[in-house]
Amino acid sequence: MSYLELVNFNKKFGQTEVLKGIDLKVEKGEVVTVIGSSGSGKTTLLRCINFLERPDSGRMSLDGEILFDGDGIKNEKETELREKRLNFGLVFQSFNLFPQYNVIKNVTLAPTLLLGTEVKLLKKSLKAEGLQGKEIKERIKQYKEKRKTEIENDGIKLLEKTGLTEKAKAFPCELSGGQQQRVAIARALALKPKVLCFDEPTSALDPELTGEVLKVIKSLKGDDRTMIIVTHEMGFAKGVSDKVVFMSGGVIEEEGTPEEIFDNPKSAKLKAFLLNIGDKEGKESV
Repeated sequence: MSYLELVNFNKKFGQTEVLKGIDLKVEKGEVVTVIGSSGSGKTTLLRCINFLERPDSGRMSLDGEILFDGDGIKNEKETELREKRLNFGLVFQSFNLFPQYNVIKNVTLAPTLLLGTEVKLLKKSLKAEGLQGKEIKERIKQYKEKRKTEIENDGIKLLEKTGLTEKAKAFPCELSGGQQQRVAIARALALKPKVLCFDEPTSALDPELTGEVLKVIKSLKGDDRTMIIVTHEMGFAKGVSDKVVFMSGGVIEEEGTPEEIFDNPKSAKLKAFLLNIGDKEGKESV
């Protein structure tokens, strides 16, 4: 079984069928890019993987555990969905940073909020061990202090990795679009997701800022990180991918290595897509 596996994913919005039987396998540490025209279902696929949308049918497993089964429970509790979402990190097209918080606070906010859940579990565990009163309070205090330090240090390391150390105390309004997107990447990494997803991460950026964001994403591949990237940057897709998936009309029309997809496409729809992209960029081919 593959690390991440989707079987027969289907999704409708009203009468519009957006995903039509998607089957996808992603190996651990693999970088998969998803390309295709607008309306092909790329973003909906990412949102379903991240539990922001519920597929109408299908099955999804991650690291041997079934996370979604269309034949199972239809109305999961929000707490259950939240727990499943923690397996995935999603970097959106728009940066979605909290304007009232500085950079380091944006990055560390989610793990800090999650600390409350950790404390509840610890308290339950300590009670099961037979501890009481002051001893429990002291152990929880020590744990919280330790975790807050770890979260802060992890946040600083992520800012170093994304080239934003000097911007830790800056607010989003003081950053360029490229810097804001790099903060969003650091924030997505803060919860240590098993799979990191990107939805057109450079679409809201000016061309001169695109390169800095793509450079950061490419650097993450060296960490043996599993990534799914929806992108319109064909050169980037060719250079960073282990596998490229071409979607058209809600189905995976073709998939393969970057060389197979870009240098030897088989599907007529993929050939037309690449030709259209090449024409727009003033090139004969991508």
